[in-house]
Amino acid sequence: MHSFLPSIGFTNIKNRQQLEPIYRQILESPDRKFISTISADTCLVQFSKDFGERFGISLVGEMSKDGSISIEYYFPYVTSKLLTDDENIYVEKYSDKRAYAGVSSDFSLGMTLIFFITNIADYEKSLWMNRSNKYFSKAYFSGLSVNGMIILDVDDHSDKNTSYGNAKRSKLIEAAKKGDPDAIESLTLEDMDTYNTIGRRTHKEDVLSIVKSSFMPVGIETDHYAVIGTITSYIETTNSYTNELIYLIDVESNDLTFTVAINKNHLLGEQDTSSIAFDFLVFSLSVYNADRVISRALYSEEGWCRRMRLSVPVLHLSEMNDSKETLTSALNFLTGDDWELNFKQAEPYLIDQELLLVDRSVYGRVSLFSGGLDSLIGFVDGCALLEPDKKILLVSHKELGKEWSDQVRILDDSKKHQIYTGKYEQLLVNAGINNQGWISQRAVCEGTFRARSILFIGAGIYCAHAINPQMPLIIPENGTISLNIPLDQGRRSACSTRTTHPVFLKRLQEALALMGINNKLENPYQLKSKADMMMDCCEDSAKKAALAVLYKDSCSCAKRSHKKSWKRRRDKNGKPILHCGFCLPCIYRRVALDAVGWGKKEPVGVNVFNVNEIGLSNPEIRKSRDFKALLYFLRKRYNRDTIEGELIANGVYEKQELEEYTTFLLNSYNQVKAWVGKYGNAQIKRLAGI
Repeated sequence: MHSFLPSIGFTNIKNRQQLEPIYRQILESPDRKFISTISADTCLVQFSKDFGERFGISLVGEMSKDGSISIEYYFPYVTSKLLTDDENIYVEKYSDKRAYAGVSSDFSLGMTLIFFITNIADYEKSLWMNRSNKYFSKAYFSGLSVNGMIILDVDDHSDKNTSYGNAKRSKLIEAAKKGDPDAIESLTLEDMDTYNTIGRRTHKEDVLSIVKSSFMPVGIETDHYAVIGTITSYIETTNSYTNELIYLIDVESNDLTFTVAINKNHLLGEQDTSSIAFDFLVFSLSVYNADRVISRALYSEEGWCRRMRLSVPVLHLSEMNDSKETLTSALNFLTGDDWELNFKQAEPYLIDQELLLVDRSVYGRVSLFSGGLDSLIGFVDGCALLEPDKKILLVSHKELGKEWSDQVRILDDSKKHQIYTGKYEQLLVNAGINNQGWISQRAVCEGTFRARSILFIGAGIYCAHAINPQMPLIIPENGTISLNIPLDQGRRSACSTRTTHPVFLKRLQEALALMGINNKLENPYQLKSKADMMMDCCEDSAKKAALAVLYKDSCSCAKRSHKKSWKRRRDKNGKPILHCGFCLPCIYRRVALDAVGWGKKEPVGVNVFNVNEIGLSNPEIRKSRDFKALLYFLRKRYNRDTIEGELIANGVYEKQELEEYTTFLLNSYNQVKAWVGKYGNAQIKRLAGI
């Protein structure tokens, strides 16, 4: 089998039997067919079929006088649009088959370049008609690669006169080959200077920062090379037969330009691990996992607050130490614990893994994407705001399988219904606990997930910073949940989640600034309820149409795994119900859907307006607690003074912010109150003070 078939997406073709259907397809419906007379009764034939943009397979053989065809060999190909001028190209025939090699004494490469000619029948025809001599001056160079590495963020400090210097050196090499003593002396002195310079630089720099391009033979085969060069452009395409992703990459190396085809799965990349944003990502991963493995029940004095001492290896020790105090304050506020942070110097990271070849300029927005209704609206709004040639990067976290399934449903339906096709990509962070015995037998994973948002933000900041050090990170969360004021006295302090609380985000933003990270944390929905978000999004007909299809795939429920007390687990069509209906996120979601007329379309596990289902009269039934707390708040604490007091207790001190948040929350809970008044019975209305 041809060893370069995987380069164009035929990774699983291992034998002739698997290749036969492809052979037949090429012979029956070739994209190009060339016939050239090579003798009185024999013609050379070449059948070529594209299996993607500019790449495919060619069959070469002979056709007899009676029309019968005998295939001699095949080869994969990729075509280039990059025309190269070279006055030193000539052609030689292979001894074992009717094929030809091009030979170029390329002085810019400093070596003889040997390559396989793909338009064999064309060349044969020109020979037969005596229109060709042995020499050529132009060629379209291309290559097939079975492995490659992308090195990102290497600053180019090369001299602007590099091209002139290369041209000068090429002339010297040509003259030296003709025996010019002055040229030989100049090249010798130049090489000595180069070796001395490289020797000095290698003490402080890695080789890849010194060597900008290289073109070297590899192995015993004459047309195989190892190349280091600069990527000037690329396209992503798909093999139509196997659906494997292929990159066509235009490369410049030693003044030679050519196109390379490589399978996505064979492309490795060195991740950007040198930036301060990577340090913050490592820190956020450490915080998240520490929070998850240390149980509040086992390791807190009063059942909640833990003393957390965390040591994190970082590359930018000084910057991280500058931000330590502010980071500690942000974490204490976020999780309700007592954190002690220590940073220590780390060795440089080197992480080699499959890397999507990213043209960072294509991204116009970076947004967190959890699979909930808020993040869905952020996705829809974000796509609508994009410039025509831009994409939105959706940053997600996969540890909890159900949340991952939410994201999959949304994006699958987006593709199925061709909603925002080509306008987004998802980056999935798969970070969580893998207990291989290092955790104490006594340890129980903590289930409050108070530090989850910092993992999300760490991944998002890393991506945004890599794309553009000024690009904001969008955190789509409705203001009611973001502020999350306690509905009763038992929910005060960190007992109410603060994952996107403006005080936490402000402290974290200050810490990022102290590190030298200028990417802003932006929640455009901070002063909007979930109902406001729905209504605003649906004002645009295109966004409303998209949301009408996708909102059913999103999930806002905080208790989706606790189905024991649900009255309904499947809808009338037999599909699983995603929402309990009685947790606060479910209630706010129902208010939002009702605001746009979709409230009755979504089934829930328990209907809070059915007093028997919710168990409203029984204080022992836990599922009714959130709804009871909400009704209590609407009856007793729904006023400006109470809301202001709770905001102050949660760190909102600035006068203008205090007034804005208070006014917003009064309007938000007024929406809830109107919804309760619309559907509640007399008992429920009485409990809500209506």
